[in-house]
Amino acid sequence: MSRRRPPPTTWRTVALAALLPVLAACGGGEPEARPTATPSTDAAAQQCREQWRALADDVEGDLAGDDAGTPSDLGARWVTVTAQVRYYATSGTAGDCAETLEREQDTIAALEDFSEELAPLDVELALRGYERSRDLASYARPSGREGRAAPSPRQVATALRDLARLAPQASADQAAGWQQATVTDLGNPRARDRAVADLEVLSGESTAYRRAQRAIALLDRAVEAVGGTPADGTRGRDTDGG
Repeated sequence: MSRRRPPPTTWRTVALAALLPVLAACGGGEPEARPTATPSTDAAAQQCREQWRALADDVEGDLAGDDAGTPSDLGARWVTVTAQVRYYATSGTAGDCAETLEREQDTIAALEDFSEELAPLDVELALRGYERSRDLASYARPSGREGRAAPSPRQVATALRDLARLAPQASADQAAGWQQATVTDLGNPRARDRAVADLEVLSGESTAYRRAQRAIALLDRAVEAVGGTPADGTRGRDTDGG
């Protein structure tokens, strides 16, 4: 899943004007300055909110994508991101652009990268990729010499059924690792590496995961036999377990 990162925007500094109250008729007192919004301030705030709305549209569009809800999508983290982006899209001020907007874009990019690191261990994500595969939907064993080592259509259908059955169990066996991924410090490379390594250990200990890898290997062979390539994120990651 790829989420586009909008380019950061550099905003000019908007000066705040002050309104001087009318002096009291009874003569006197020092004038008191009270800051208030001016047309230029309002325009800058509106422009800032438009930038946040563009980011919100991008994020929310991706959240409704084909891979939404899979473990490696880290949906709980996207709930937090979405809430913050929506807030600035409706209530942001001129000062909430520039550094604040760029910082949020960096957070989104880091979250996307982390999801990609976890994707090869996500059997549910692999299943969705194969279910969408046109190569498998119309699969027929190639004729001639090239087809001798290719799986039969019956084997492909069986592997797809097996993967659909095994994917939820594999995710359940990995549950502690997926939970860890929802709280991992995205700005700490060592913490990210540790989260991936721990998930690999849990995957290697899961019978459902190991069996799912055999189904994935057969489906990869079928796709390659007809000249296709597995879709991004659909290859499982081998973990030292038979």
